[in-house]
Amino acid sequence: MLVLLYLNYEELNMTNFIMPSTPNEIAQIANAVKEAGNSKMRIEAEQDLIKEIAATMKDEFKMAPKDFNRMVKIYVKQEYAKMVRE
Repeated sequence: MLVLLYLNYEELNMTNFIMPSTPNEIAQIANAVKEAGNSKMRIEAEQDLIKEIAATMKDEFKMAPKDFNRMVKIYVKQEYAKMVRE
């Protein structure tokens, strides 16, 4: 809940939204913001890891990062298709 106390509401520039006044609703919004924020941080960390792996492939095998990323994309599509079939 504290996360909402530190947000600069003017900076948010939100339209058609009025912050609820009940503690329960404020807590729900704060929890959702915190959960989504934590998810974004995990996504950014995973993206950084992928970049590091691509750099390692470039250093060790002279593989262009775009080629490595293309291979990863194909792998992910294949794995997703397998998962959907199961």
